[in-house]
Amino acid sequence: MKKKTLLFTTMCVLLFIVSSAVATTSQGLEWGIVVEDHFDFHFRYTDYAEPVYSKTFDFYFEVVSLPVISDSISAVQGIPYLNITTDLDFYYTNSTALGTMSAMLPKLVLPIGNWALWTTLLENVIFHEEAEYSLIDASESSSTWSYLARYGGNDMFSGDGTATYLKDNGVLTYYHWVAYNEAGSPIYEYEISRVGYEPVSLVFILGLGGIGLVVVIVIVLFAKKRSSRVPI
Repeated sequence: MKKKTLLFTTMCVLLFIVSSAVATTSQGLEWGIVVEDHFDFHFRYTDYAEPVYSKTFDFYFEVVSLPVISDSISAVQGIPYLNITTDLDFYYTNSTALGTMSAMLPKLVLPIGNWALWTTLLENVIFHEEAEYSLIDASESSSTWSYLARYGGNDMFSGDGTATYLKDNGVLTYYHWVAYNEAGSPIYEYEISRVGYEPVSLVFILGLGGIGLVVVIVIVLFAKKRSSRVPI
């Protein structure tokens, strides 16, 4: 009986290893989310030309399925619609389907594991003949990957955008885009932020450091006090 249990456990582990290896492409990309994952967001659209169309609401998405990631990704289709598309269901917080409003959303999930590849491919967009971006700059921190993009230039329709994704699961945490007319005045603005996600602030880190220092000092003083009571 023990031998059968051990054999079954070993097979499960091997299957997990094999499936994990298959899920990761030759370029080091894999999904950091799984089916039925749920993420909440806040959406704001401000229309400066026609304020009546401005809107604000909360929504969430659930992961329905994850496509196979290609082993030979050599370009991205553009900003903000990178070329890997997950199958997501979108809902308002009251569980009503988001419907056509979902078409206004940027890419909310990216494959993880090779952020340097996304940086290279995204920054290469600026060299495409049909591209009208004057600036594309991607950067990384220990926990996030972000990009800054500037569309168009002087005396024409233009826009500035930025987006940030978590490196551990590839989910968008913040997106902001502002479009301008030929005179440089804002026409409309999008802002999407992940609800419930708060990056650890420097103040918090310093606060933890301060608490730790106090604890260390108390321990040292207590040890000295005890040692002073020990007879020589």
